[in-house]
Amino acid sequence: MTWIVGIQYNCTPLPGPGTWQQWEYNSSYSPTSRRAAVCAPIVTSVHKGLKLFQWDVQCSSCTLDVDTEIYMQALTGYPLPPGQCLRLSTSIYGLGQSSALFFENMERWMLDYGFKAVGPGWIMFCLDRGTEKLIDSLYVDDNLFKKYMLSARGKPLWYLGVTIDHDLEKGISTMGQEHYIEMLLDLFDMTECIPAITPSDLNLCLLKSHSPAVPNAADTKYFQQIIGNVCFNAHVPRHSLLSESMCQARSRACQANPGPEHILAAKRILRYFKGTKHLKLTYRRQTDGSGNVLVSYADLDHAGDHDTCHSVSGCVLMLTSAAISWQSVWQQVTALSTAEAEYYAASVAGTDVTCMHCMLGDLGYEQLAPTVLWEDKKVCIYMSQTSGMYHKADTRVYHLRELCKAGTMVLEKVSSAEQVADSLTKSTPRPAFVQHRDAMIGIDTSNDPGFGTSTEQWRTGDKQGDDEDEAVVQP
Repeated sequence: MTWIVGIQYNCTPLPGPGTWQQWEYNSSYSPTSRRAAVCAPIVTSVHKGLKLFQWDVQCSSCTLDVDTEIYMQALTGYPLPPGQCLRLSTSIYGLGQSSALFFENMERWMLDYGFKAVGPGWIMFCLDRGTEKLIDSLYVDDNLFKKYMLSARGKPLWYLGVTIDHDLEKGISTMGQEHYIEMLLDLFDMTECIPAITPSDLNLCLLKSHSPAVPNAADTKYFQQIIGNVCFNAHVPRHSLLSESMCQARSRACQANPGPEHILAAKRILRYFKGTKHLKLTYRRQTDGSGNVLVSYADLDHAGDHDTCHSVSGCVLMLTSAAISWQSVWQQVTALSTAEAEYYAASVAGTDVTCMHCMLGDLGYEQLAPTVLWEDKKVCIYMSQTSGMYHKADTRVYHLRELCKAGTMVLEKVSSAEQVADSLTKSTPRPAFVQHRDAMIGIDTSNDPGFGTSTEQWRTGDKQGDDEDEAVVQP
């Protein structure tokens, strides 16, 4: 039996009186979808010519029987006799167990109906009847669930601030955030700002010493609001925003006490949003048989954190001409060499490749050959192929070697100029950044004469434009 003071306020349609419920983690945990679980059905629909539909479950949390005795105070306007309270017969919005109960019932019904769980996490389900295939990808608490009331939205047009456009005849699907970015710029009074082509200055270097001696509460709140919205934006279709400026801005020291340089860097990202709000993540049907071939890139910025000397790992997985999974994270260890940091980043990419192999295999699109991981450091490729011992190596080098030996992936050499993941780890010159970004979001760069330009030309070829950007940035 559980006694609660109330349910979290500001929930509909039946909130509690406004205080927090206390619950245990094991009774409230419910898996959440990864972005790859959302992109995978879209990529599959483009490659195989499948139709996309979106469904909404009405009052999903209000139709489940609670598994324990739960009591709550009466709501305002519903008086009860003295000494009495309400006992819940079904879950309500805001109840800690609602999400877990929904997922438990949904999972049981799906498996009983004949669906098969897809990939790690069990957020996707697939029903294959030979000539017919139904792929169900979940987000929040929505699902095609027979025991609930469903409202059919038809073609998916909107997903967590992302507009979706699916053209079955042309074999093209796009995901954009122009409307969300406009709301974001209006929220921070940046609608009239000067657009920027890159999200960070090439010479950006954010340090703890840039923080003021006494924190400013208003600046801290303002900075945290920008970074929170930017992180949400970057984790859907605009991959190249996870560059050095954003990684630095997300550090705990900067968020707790940002200085003028930190706020300037955050506003630079909003200026980049304005200049590129029209860009969309684009998946195209491939006619050469490469639409089902997974390709990955991994890179790093050695000692990119100038305060802790931790490196930044970046990796991106490409499928059907555009990215399906990407990340840019701080490494948790201090690498003593670029080789050590490089195979650490490659190991992180290998973990993503393994998950994608599992997901695609469960969807019926197995990878028949090892996935190519493009690396620009020969020493990392050599270490993945040999069985020698390395005194600097931790378990990640052996994990990477096992993935290569098992045929899950193979490391290949790519030039630094064509290393797509480079812009996920550091600030890069404008031509390089644009080339890598366009490759990730599916913009055709085959006719662009700048692609493949040497690094030396990248560093000097657009200096005037970088200087102009620096001149107009104002915090």
